[in-house]
Amino acid sequence: MNSKRLFYTLCIMLVLLGAASLGVVIFGNSYIKQQTQHIVALKAESLALDEQSRSLVQAKKDIEKYEELERISKSIVPQEKDQARTVREIIALAEQSGVSISSVTFPSSNLGQPTARPATPATGSSTPPASATTQVKPVEGIPNVYQLEISIQSDAAKPVPYQSMLIFLSKLEQNRRTAHITNLSVTPHNNDRNRVTFNLTVNAYIKP
Repeated sequence: MNSKRLFYTLCIMLVLLGAASLGVVIFGNSYIKQQTQHIVALKAESLALDEQSRSLVQAKKDIEKYEELERISKSIVPQEKDQARTVREIIALAEQSGVSISSVTFPSSNLGQPTARPATPATGSSTPPASATTQVKPVEGIPNVYQLEISIQSDAAKPVPYQSMLIFLSKLEQNRRTAHITNLSVTPHNNDRNRVTFNLTVNAYIKP
């Protein structure tokens, strides 16, 4: 092999070596980018899992925190529309206040009338059955809580002292079934202005 052929051979080898080196650099750079993206993705996934873990821990704390509040709310807002029990409580409060009640009435029931809603809610539905929501109206802004309007009339033949009426109203508003007086009409007695008869409307709240 003469010197000229050796020179060409070395040049070709140098070119091939340079090309190989360039290929190694390009491939290595691409591999590093892929690994970097993979690491970033794994880190993002790890952060997401950490956030989910913190959320679950916080949710568990919230459940424990508000469990007592839920128990109290259930005791404050009855879960059944027991009219007989409600009437008994109203009469008992009236007797404690020295007030005679002539009538306690409720809205007319639409139970049994045609309705577009199914009588039985679908499985898993939170919608209460029709029997639980007849005569009641939903409370705006509070899901699944309903109000039942009750009309109470004192005995016109037995007017009561004004102070007794105030005591009765206070007891009604403190009662867990009749917590909101929405309307009150007072009529003084003709012969004794210190004694009155009255009609009032009370909202009872239920959560079926």
